[in-house]
Amino acid sequence: MSETTRLGLPLIEAGQAQKHVTHNEALRLLDALVQTVVVDRDLSAPPAAPLDGEAHIVAASPTGAWLGRAGHLAARIAGAWTFLTPRVGWSVWVADENRPVTWTGSAWVPTIEVMGDLARLDGIGIGTAPDATNRLSVRAAAALFAAEPAASGGSGDMRLTLEKEAVGDTTSLIFQTGWSGRAEIGLAGDDDLRLKVSPDGSTWVDALRIAAATGQLIPGPAGIAGGGRLKSISAFGASGTWTRPAGVRWVLVHAVGAGGGGGGAAGATSSGAAGSGGGGGGLAVSFLDVAAMASNTVTIGGGGAGGSTAGGSGSTGGTSSFGAEVSAAGGSGGTGMTAGTTAAALAGGTGGAAASGDLAFTGGAGGAALRIDGTVVMAGRGGISHFAGGGRAPVTNSNGSAGTARGSGGSGAAVSASATGRSGGAGAAGFVWIWEFE
Repeated sequence: MSETTRLGLPLIEAGQAQKHVTHNEALRLLDALVQTVVVDRDLSAPPAAPLDGEAHIVAASPTGAWLGRAGHLAARIAGAWTFLTPRVGWSVWVADENRPVTWTGSAWVPTIEVMGDLARLDGIGIGTAPDATNRLSVRAAAALFAAEPAASGGSGDMRLTLEKEAVGDTTSLIFQTGWSGRAEIGLAGDDDLRLKVSPDGSTWVDALRIAAATGQLIPGPAGIAGGGRLKSISAFGASGTWTRPAGVRWVLVHAVGAGGGGGGAAGATSSGAAGSGGGGGGLAVSFLDVAAMASNTVTIGGGGAGGSTAGGSGSTGGTSSFGAEVSAAGGSGGTGMTAGTTAAALAGGTGGAAASGDLAFTGGAGGAALRIDGTVVMAGRGGISHFAGGGRAPVTNSNGSAGTARGSGGSGAAVSASATGRSGGAGAAGFVWIWEFE
C-alpha cells in the first residue's frame, strides 16, 4: 500500500475496492497526529484499561503489546494499539508533564531544550507573568547565571551587563522589602557608582560613592561607622560624668593636670623677697576603644593656691583624669621667700607628670626667684601647660599672677624695700578634652 511521504498515511490505490477502509484509516491516523497529546511518556507496558483515542510515548524497554516500540507513539484506535514512528521535529504535548516534547531523531526532549534563538518576544515569565515594565519576570527561591565552561566552548567567564542610554539615565539593582525599596546600587543619574539606602522606600541617602573619573571612595554624609570620622568633641572644665554619644566607638582623651601656686614673699622694713613660680600641670593622651563603655568619671584638678604673704610656698595643683584610663598630675607649688637684704635664689616648682596614658608629657617648670638685695628682686613666672599661659612674674611690690591658661602655674610674689608681704598667684585648674570618633 502506498503512503504519504511525511506522515505515512495510507493512499487509496486506483481501482481499489472498499476505498472507505483506507480513507477511514488515514483519518484515524490524522486524528492521532494532528494536535497530538499523549497521556505520558514513562510507561513501558500498556495501561490496563486504555480509553479509545488516548495516546502514549512508549518508554524504554517496552513489554507486552508495546514490545519493540520504544520511542513510538502508541495510539489506541478502534480497540487496538496503532504505532506511529516519529520523524525528526515532531512535537507532542505531554499531559502529565504539562509541556511539549520534540523528537530529535534519537529521543524525545523538552521542546525548550531544542529550540533555537528566541527573538523579539514581548515578555517572558518564569513562575509569574511579565508586564509592560518588567518584561522578564522570575518568581522563584533563587536564580542562577552560570558560566559556560571552556571545555564546552565557552570562556569560563560570566558577566551580567546593565546598559543605559545616556550619562543622566540610571542603571541599577534595587533591593526591596515588601515591594518597598531599601537599597540601590548602580549608576544613578551620572557615571559614578553609588550605593543608596532608604528606611521607607521614599527617603534615600547616599551611603557611598566611587567617582568614575578618579576611583576615589567618598563616604556619604553619615560617614563610616567605626571608620574613624570625628563625630563630636567634649570639653570638661569641671568634674563630671562623660556619657558616650550614640555611634561613638573611639575617643582621643587629653588630660591636663592643674597648675601649682606661686610662692609668696614676706615683707620687712627696707627688705625684699620674691617667690618662685608654680609648675604647669602634666599632659596625658590616650586613644581608647569605648564601645563597651557607657560612661566614665571625669575629674578636674583644682589649681594650687598661692603662697601666703608671710613667704609661704604655693600648693601643688590637683590631678585631672578620665576614669582610671588617663591621668595627669598637677604642677608643684613655687617656693616662698622670707624678707631679707642679702642675695638669694629659689628654684621654681616642678611640672606635673602624666600618671597613665599612651603618651605622657611633663608640664613646664615654674620660673626661679631672685633677690639681689633689699630693693632689687625678681619673682618667678608660672610654669606653662599644654595650653601655655603661665602667670606673669612681677618685679616690684606685687602679688603673684594667676595662671591664665588651663593647667598653667601661678607666678611668685615680689616685695621691694617694703614691710608689706605679698601672696603668690594661684595655679589654673586642669582640663579634660575628649575627641569622639565613630
